[in-house]
Amino acid sequence: MEQEKAFSGIALHEKFKNGKAAGQIILTDGTIRFQSDQGGVEIPLHDITVKRGGSSGQLVTFEHRSYPGWYIYTEEKSILRKLNQLSRPDTDISTQVKGIKKIRRRVRGLILGIVLAIAALILILLQIRNPVAKAIAKSIPVEWEQSLGESVFEQYKAQKKFIDDPEVIASLDKITVPLLNRIPDKRYDFKIYIVRDSSINAFALPGGYMALHTGLLLNVEHAEELLGVLAHEISHVTLQHGLRKLIDSLGLLLMIKAFFGDASGIWGEVVKSGAFLLDQQFSRSFEREADETGFSYLVNAGIDPGGMIGFFQRLEEERKKVDTLNLEEKLNFLSTHPAPGMRIKYLNKKLKQLGNRGGFLNFEADFRVFKETLKQKVHEMQSGN
Repeated sequence: MEQEKAFSGIALHEKFKNGKAAGQIILTDGTIRFQSDQGGVEIPLHDITVKRGGSSGQLVTFEHRSYPGWYIYTEEKSILRKLNQLSRPDTDISTQVKGIKKIRRRVRGLILGIVLAIAALILILLQIRNPVAKAIAKSIPVEWEQSLGESVFEQYKAQKKFIDDPEVIASLDKITVPLLNRIPDKRYDFKIYIVRDSSINAFALPGGYMALHTGLLLNVEHAEELLGVLAHEISHVTLQHGLRKLIDSLGLLLMIKAFFGDASGIWGEVVKSGAFLLDQQFSRSFEREADETGFSYLVNAGIDPGGMIGFFQRLEEERKKVDTLNLEEKLNFLSTHPAPGMRIKYLNKKLKQLGNRGGFLNFEADFRVFKETLKQKVHEMQSGN
């Protein structure tokens, strides 16, 4: 019989002090044994579940349904090779080990692919930063993009109060769903949140996390204005403007890290710098692109795009009335989404090109209900603080 090999490991079980014990994991022909100075357990390999765990998949974990409460893990990945040697090729445990290795190879292949793609672009980075950032953003899996948006939004949620009243959300859905259902880009599952904040503002994060301030919702006069803002924000997401700007700001650093093989640190740098997405200001070209795309989204959904123009025009008028010192507080939307006259002229030109097109959806009744419901909820929250 081949000599038993011990692997350092840890077991979790209520029998141990503080529920945890460090010891050794020993594999035999038919069992996995954990032993420590606090005791141990011997579990049959048949029907055992083997997984990779930990933040970077650095742990190999073992569980068995007939031994509830027991959880064994080790950082010694060579245990998989030993486990495979002890298992017949047609057994379930052999299949699990092969599956783990296959996933690992795929992950390594993905990382290697990203490294090679970035390394190939490093020589032309300084000359064509924007195209490079766009290309990198497109190559990033949508799951990573959603993870970034979720991470940044969680930081934001810790600082804000939200309105999640079912009646308010349901009445908002009646207005927004017709637009969301007609967005051609199906990569994102858009999540809209109502933030209790009196400033007129809205923003969207990579992956489809969107925030609408109560100050904006209570100040728009028509549903079409709100939908115009929403279409504009959705366009920032589908065009990956936030992600592209973030990558561009870290471009050279990312290229250098990739070039020297530090692929694991690439996404970490993006996530660490992601907080700036909350108060970023886009370039004129990005805003123009979001206007044009948002405009087409509205028309495609049968929504009057004139609402987008009307909202920008009213903000420009309000800008002239508001004291400069209070502008950021009262009209925060303008600090992150500047609406110069050139953009309004451009959108008016596109509106004229539509001609006297009719048949747009009518949201008047639903919007009136939504605003009244929201006002009542905001009043209740203010009264109760």
